[in-house]
Amino acid sequence: MTGAGDLRVLFFRQARQAFQKFPHLGAEWDWDDEGGAVRLRVPKLTPDGFDITAEVDPEEITVFALGAHDHFQAQDGPEAAVQEALGFLFRLLTPSVRLRVRSRGGRPYCWELEAREGGSWKCLSHVVNVTDWLLGLFKPRVKQVYQNRALPPDNLRRR
Repeated sequence: MTGAGDLRVLFFRQARQAFQKFPHLGAEWDWDDEGGAVRLRVPKLTPDGFDITAEVDPEEITVFALGAHDHFQAQDGPEAAVQEALGFLFRLLTPSVRLRVRSRGGRPYCWELEAREGGSWKCLSHVVNVTDWLLGLFKPRVKQVYQNRALPPDNLRRR
């Protein structure tokens, strides 16, 4: 990693500081000296939860929730990208967000992140892998819902 203005350094420092407040989350760090990427993994704490991974390179932060993901670009300023990515990541740790996964023949092909707003669920993102959908086309479809409860929703304001 390079200087203090580097997206990877900013993310590492701010995320490490934020996760020190929540040691029960078991955050795991990895950095690739050759490729220059920094990875943060937050394992699920319950069987109905989902792992969250953040991968940071010099240009962007990508936050993954199984196959669902979102990108945070450094072009608007690395500080803003880090704050947005961490806000999204911490939101994924609360019951105010759920992940709906569709699969056929044991192959997941669709991931929908939904957020609780008012009394209903609203779609945040929708990702489809067409290849896996086609490979399982004639097999039974299964829907599963995953939801983390590692942090209460009000922790978002105290982070």
